Amino acid sequence: MIEIKGYKKKYSTKTMTLNHFKSLKTGFALQGVNGAGKTTLLKAMANLIPFQGQITMPRPVLYVDASMGLPEGAIKTLKPLLNIQARALYNLWFKEIEDDLVPKKCSLGMQQKLRLCLALSAPVRSLLLDEPLRGLDQAAIQAFLEALKTETKTLIITSHEIFVKPESWDILEPF
Repeated sequence: MIEIKGYKKKYSTKTMTLNHFKSLKTGFALQGVNGAGKTTLLKAMANLIPFQGQITMPRPVLYVDASMGLPEGAIKTLKPLLNIQARALYNLWFKEIEDDLVPKKCSLGMQQKLRLCLALSAPVRSLLLDEPLRGLDQAAIQAFLEALKTETKTLIITSHEIFVKPESWDILEPF
């Protein structure tokens, strides 16, 4: 369950508020235009920035965005870290000949796929994914969304793009 009460984040030019939100679902998408406050709310949920109000959700939490660092070695060294679900995505997304690639030499899309595989394998109860679809092609997006249907973690995804969410999810446009 996620519950947000009296959320307020002030900036010099605007104040973002969310008076009350409660979800019993295990996943939802935050959708809105650039600058709407999606990333700010995710960072508040992860306790990465100060805010007013109260956010209750399953912890521990992992916040993942495109700046999440990746290991220096070959991507095949990540395989032992992956759970069954993430390993299935890895095997779908990466050919065996790509196993020796180094993440920093991979394309944006390949780096994002690696981040998602690692995030899905993390031993956390809530996963906050900031623009996880950025850089992915349609086939990769569909495979990722299909994998989320069996995920047991609480998942929150931000996007400024419209995507077909899992049926059991809510869409929140908070600001």
